Amino acid sequence: MGLLQQLGMGIANELLADGRLLLAADALYLDWRSAALFKNLDRGQWVMQLGNATHVNVESYRIGLGFTWHFDRPQAARDLG
Repeated sequence: MGLLQQLGMGIANELLADGRLLLAADALYLDWRSAALFKNLDRGQWVMQLGNATHVNVESYRIGLGFTWHFDRPQAARDLG
């Protein structure tokens, strides 16, 4: 079946708020055509992920958000039909 090829790069900064605040960003490229099962369903897709974490006493709080581009499902349905 094969897995899709992925390429990613990320950056993080832990120097804020005396080391109690971590900010991170990742950019990923997912090549759906490289996987035999998905090659006709979608083209390449960009994913951007943003997140942060903070430490208060002994507890940690985390939040994140992800965005995608070039996710073309109506085209995939037209190709299959």
